[in-house]
Amino acid sequence: MTPTSPPPPAVHPLALALRQCQQAQAAAEQALASLQATLTETQQALHQCQAREAAARHQASHDALTGLANR
Repeated sequence: MTPTSPPPPAVHPLALALRQCQQAQAAAEQALASLQATLTETQQALHQCQAREAAARHQASHDALTGLANR
């Protein structure tokens, strides 16, 4: 007869649930980091657009040579 190895220990349901929760948390943290990066990029783009708009409004209402307001 050949010696048989004992069956692998069963994974406790709570340990399995904990592992699944940890994996879900890691995935959520990665998604959050991605969303935060996107938000930062969007805010920077918005600020650039607002600055360009302000410059365009100033150019439209002021004389380019003197910088005085148009009448």
